[in-house]
Amino acid sequence: MSEWSHLLNAKHIDWIIQSLKYNPKVRSAAGEATWDTEWDSAKDAAMNDAFDIERDSMVDPIMEITTDIVNESQKLGELDEDSCDRAWDAAWNAILALVAYDDCEKYLDVSYEELLSQTNLDPHPACVLLLPYAYVKECIMGIKEHFGVEE
Repeated sequence: MSEWSHLLNAKHIDWIIQSLKYNPKVRSAAGEATWDTEWDSAKDAAMNDAFDIERDSMVDPIMEITTDIVNESQKLGELDEDSCDRAWDAAWNAILALVAYDDCEKYLDVSYEELLSQTNLDPHPACVLLLPYAYVKECIMGIKEHFGVEE
């Protein structure tokens, strides 16, 4: 049992970790396709919320697992250093939203385009940070093309 298994969003955190492990190129493309300047402020807000609500005991183990996965991908030659950074950022930011905001599950079942529209209307940090989640989910499901990604 993981340190975060008691969280409402635990199954989604596990899915992100697995998608990072088995689809690192897609996760890297998600980071590339969805990054914008709002990520930094959304990430800061989520970090404050995650630590303010004393969930930081879950953050270190998740960070360690995701870092190990991207380092292994780089060692195996699956990703270069920049791609590893993008893949890790995309996974980590989505996980951070899931740790910090119990109510963000409402954003998980919408399409990438719907979530993108939502960020323009109401840029809740969870919306912004979950864009890579929606992108990867659609790539894995075959809904979205893997822009610049060869499997």
